[in-house]
Amino acid sequence: MFLILRSGPEGRGLEGRTAPIPLPAIGLARIFGAFLRLGCTSFGGGTAGWLYRDMVLKRGWLDEPTFLSDFALGQAIPGSNGVKLTVQIGQRLKGAAGAVTALVGLFGGAVRDRARHRRRLCRVRRAPDPAPECSTGWPPRSLG
Repeated sequence: MFLILRSGPEGRGLEGRTAPIPLPAIGLARIFGAFLRLGCTSFGGGTAGWLYRDMVLKRGWLDEPTFLSDFALGQAIPGSNGVKLTVQIGQRLKGAAGAVTALVGLFGGAVRDRARHRRRLCRVRRAPDPAPECSTGWPPRSLG
C-alpha cells in the first residue's frame, strides 16, 4: 500500500500544517534503565507491544503517531521489530548515544545472565573459566 500526499484545497503543500512534537529531555541512565527492564521482562517475543506500552502509554516519551511511524518504517528492514524499535526510539530520544544505550540496555540482562550461567557451568565441569568447552556458542545464544 502506498500513501499519496496531495496538496490542500488552496493548492499549498503540507508545510506548516503539522508542528513537530517536542520530546522530553531524558538522560542516558533513564534510557538504559527503561530498556534494561524491558529486556529482562519481555521474554519470548512481542517486544514491540511491550515497547508501545512502556514508551507511549506508561512513560509518555513518544506519542502514538511517532511510534507507529517508526514501527511502519521498521517493517521495510529485516530483523526483529523489537530491536529495530529499540534503536529508533533511543535515537529519537538522545541521538546515536541513545540508540547504543537503548540497545545495550535491551540486551544487557540477557548477556549478564548468560555470562553467569557460563561461569556456573565451568565450575560444575571443574574447568577454568576461559576453557573453550565451556564458552563455545556463548555469543550467539546470548544475542538471539
